[in-house]
Amino acid sequence: MTVVLNPAGIAALFESQPVVRFVAETAELKVVAPTQKAVADYFQSAPSLRVDQDVGFHMDGSTATIGIRDAGSKSRRLARTGLIQKWLQAALESR
Repeated sequence: MTVVLNPAGIAALFESQPVVRFVAETAELKVVAPTQKAVADYFQSAPSLRVDQDVGFHMDGSTATIGIRDAGSKSRRLARTGLIQKWLQAALESR
């Protein structure tokens, strides 16, 4: 049996629409949504909470960067306390 490594083929596969779509859907449903729920639960008494302003993701090809956006004092508070890292890690580990 012979195995041939084709870096160009692998790169093309990773940038294909099915892979990009899978990564985006996984990021949104399995990591961002649970983390947004954790933020909403934490700030349950906030009058006009919009967690989509605080937690989100950015796609660059087939790479999703997930994290907190600087959307004001609430997101800075989450970053300072380290809670957002805890929630993101929990969401990633539960996949």
